[in-house]
Amino acid sequence: MAKYYKEDEFENWLENDTVRWSDPKSVSSYKSGVRSMIIWVDANKHLWKTTSGTLFLGFEDYLKIIDSDKDRETFFSAVLNIIQKGIDKDPSNKTTLQNYKSYLCAYEDFFRDEAYPGSGLNTSQRKMLRQNSSCATYSKDELVREFKGRVLSQDRISTSKPILFPIRLIAKLWNNESEAWAKGICENIWVIVKNVQSLKICEIQIKNIETLRIEKSGEVIIKDTVNNEYTMYTSYSDPYEYMKIECGQIHFIKKRTIVLECAIPKNGYIIDKNKNIIDSKTKQIIMWHVKPVKIKSIGDIVIDHDIPISQVLIDKKKILSKLLVISNSYRSLSSKYGLKVSAKEVNKFCKALDRDGKSKAGLCVVGYPQNDMNLVGKCKLVLMEKDENSKKSDN
Repeated sequence: MAKYYKEDEFENWLENDTVRWSDPKSVSSYKSGVRSMIIWVDANKHLWKTTSGTLFLGFEDYLKIIDSDKDRETFFSAVLNIIQKGIDKDPSNKTTLQNYKSYLCAYEDFFRDEAYPGSGLNTSQRKMLRQNSSCATYSKDELVREFKGRVLSQDRISTSKPILFPIRLIAKLWNNESEAWAKGICENIWVIVKNVQSLKICEIQIKNIETLRIEKSGEVIIKDTVNNEYTMYTSYSDPYEYMKIECGQIHFIKKRTIVLECAIPKNGYIIDKNKNIIDSKTKQIIMWHVKPVKIKSIGDIVIDHDIPISQVLIDKKKILSKLLVISNSYRSLSSKYGLKVSAKEVNKFCKALDRDGKSKAGLCVVGYPQNDMNLVGKCKLVLMEKDENSKKSDN
């Protein structure tokens, strides 16, 4: 039977750890157990989430090409999740698959001191592994790319509004300008964090982040460009929580338990839309109404608009002159193409426009709406836990 990747080295490593594997039988069990685990993982490729045609390569293939600690940790975390998914789908096989988890963890421990033979993962494979993992590290540039893709796909199109924001169409007609606009916006997105050393809660921007790491526990650890370490927090909405003023203190209470509390500011206070307590005079946040994030993947983090784009389109409609021209053309052409004026139809609209060279040229003549885009881009953006954002929207 062919040996799996670094089987002999793994066996030697097991034999040298006489505390955990104190006899030849346990060494043999883990050595053969890893083989069975690899065979199972490769036979269950259908359990992996895939995107854009990027498929799972094979267990050993990844170990041969990965070239960094963070990618290897992401890989092992993803495989662990796949084994758990196997347990959830077939509880009758739970005992065997739980053993596979143990074998996998031992194999991961062994690799912590192993060199990297490969040239590295390509972007699509790294993204696919991260999608399936509960442990992933992102650089500032990777965060910008992640959120830039979302910003450039979030159209605001409603037949009841005079100004539309068909960002996918705008990005198609003026790609370079739209990419630069979205990059600038994403670098300035704010993240609520708690300093690990000082324990103070504050906000930092993505442009000042060195790395963002999603732990297996669901906690998110952030390091900034000067090596300060933070845990990521999110604002939240809880319909069962209430506020009580007592003995000079402001309390947020749930089921008779004080969740958050602070002294009443001497200048008086304001409660903002996120239930943060703000000093009336200094406008500083005295108490943040936040909690630590608990997520599984980067997809569980969303962009929360301090002022919704749809509201900006209403408030600034008199000065968004180029967006108004584009909006009127969009309505007229949608009717011509037999499409509804809705975000769901944007891709069909773009394809129809590609076939209509004259209309496309007419739209291009309008020119990139730089001033209008700058106005829309002034809205403060903050990262938020996806589930909490949904609760907020429901309230």
